[in-house]
Amino acid sequence: MDREGINAAVLFPTIALSSPRTSSPVAAMAVRRAFNNWLHDFCAYDPTRLKMNAIIPTHDIDAAVVEMRRVKTELDAVSILLDPRPDGVAFDDPLFEPIWAAAEQAGLAVDFHNGLPRQMESRYGDRPTHLFVHASARPVGHMCTFMELLVGGVLERHPRLRFAFLECGASWAPYWLFRLEEECEKFRDMHPAIVENVRMRPVEYWRRQCYCSVEVGEWSLPGVITTIGDDNLILSSDFPHFDSEFPEAGSHFMELSGVSRESKRKILWDNCARLYDLH
Repeated sequence: MDREGINAAVLFPTIALSSPRTSSPVAAMAVRRAFNNWLHDFCAYDPTRLKMNAIIPTHDIDAAVVEMRRVKTELDAVSILLDPRPDGVAFDDPLFEPIWAAAEQAGLAVDFHNGLPRQMESRYGDRPTHLFVHASARPVGHMCTFMELLVGGVLERHPRLRFAFLECGASWAPYWLFRLEEECEKFRDMHPAIVENVRMRPVEYWRRQCYCSVEVGEWSLPGVITTIGDDNLILSSDFPHFDSEFPEAGSHFMELSGVSRESKRKILWDNCARLYDLH
């Protein structure tokens, strides 16, 4: 972090991203509680700089809510990452409503990272390289997730809940916000729930409570800022993954042309601090 000029970091898992391969809610929770305890101990080395993102299994929603409260009050987590349910229930399903309410009440940001499990793997999983899945799973998954949160009314019902869409750049967001605005208008008369669930333009919900990370070399970023602004963009170094720019991530981002120093300052610190409620 010192080499990269990072003052504070929210720590995400690597190997631990894979959901526990079990259908047992009790076993899944035991594995995740152990990880959350370990990460809290790791962050205790310097809690002013190391911030905790907890993993919450969703096999048992009531147990998930209990764990969310624990990681907030006892482990000082600033955000959560949700394990997918084995049955693949969409995020706008009423089943998730207690999770959204608990996260909003606790002030926990909700991070999305790995797209939707098996969504692209079923199409490209037999390819000799992971490139197809790596390139497509996150942006396609993030698009579907945001659509579910928007059209399903989660954003409307929980205006103080913050969501982050991570590790696939920000350039997908302007197109998708335009596309969903157009689709909601066309389908509004056919689906009355849209009238109740989407009372603002999608871009207004985005600006109010959604964030996404930018890539350090994202040359299309000036267009993103022009269309949807610079208040909801953050930066990830992606250390220590193979595709990280470490230890030049910060310098590569600062060299990005067409982006003002004021926008870079927001992306590097102000927006991150607001998303994760860092003081």
